[in-house]
Amino acid sequence: MTKITSDQRLPWKRVWVTGAGRGIGAALTKLLCEEGLTVYASSRTQQDLAVLQQQLRQYPGTMIPVPLDVCNKENINSLIESWKKENNFPELVILNAGTHDPFPAQEFSAKRCEQLFDINLMGTIKCLEPVLKHYMAHNRGHIDV
Repeated sequence: MTKITSDQRLPWKRVWVTGAGRGIGAALTKLLCEEGLTVYASSRTQQDLAVLQQQLRQYPGTMIPVPLDVCNKENINSLIESWKKENNFPELVILNAGTHDPFPAQEFSAKRCEQLFDINLMGTIKCLEPVLKHYMAHNRGHIDV
């Protein structure tokens, strides 16, 4: 990844990254913490978040673990409402959560595909809806999917 030079400043203070427990989400969380941002890092797996938080303690930014299943709209809405109430809504949201389930054609089933779509597509949409409404109401915010 490209390191941001000292004359470049990121326009955000707070960022929400879904799927932050592993892979691209963990790498993004690390990069943003290196830059001194507060990162709300979401993952279904609390253990992954705990390990990542330990690894990032050396950086100037702060990682706040947010255990969350992006398929649970009630929990998403509770998180959004807590940010509104505390006046610390992230200025950037990176909707990165997703999974894969490689399987041979003999094991194909609509149920398996439905589970993948629920996480990879509907999970993103369930997070996007309240974020987009908030950003539009305040005429500011950035979303990456």
